[in-house]
Amino acid sequence: MIRHLTSIYGDRCAAIIRLMADHSEWRIPLVPGHPTVGAEVIYVIRDEMACTLEDIVVRRTELGAEGKPPDALIAAMARVAADELGWDGGRTDREIEKVNAFYA
Repeated sequence: MIRHLTSIYGDRCAAIIRLMADHSEWRIPLVPGHPTVGAEVIYVIRDEMACTLEDIVVRRTELGAEGKPPDALIAAMARVAADELGWDGGRTDREIEKVNAFYA
């Protein structure tokens, strides 16, 4: 996990680790077999001003560089973002659709 965080965020990973320490639910991988954790989503929203799921997935977490992430991971990231940004179900669905359209 630390290797994953440092490879993407470098010295900024300390802020993500602090978020993980403060909120145990943010330190668990969002989907089995993938190292991305909720704290990464929270970090890019709070510290890098990401306000759309496309920005979070494609640009801020660098998941987009590897191609389209698994649908389950996109949905899990959307749930974390929705909680943090106050999205309702309709907005969350639209954000997921935009990410899928980006990769279409």
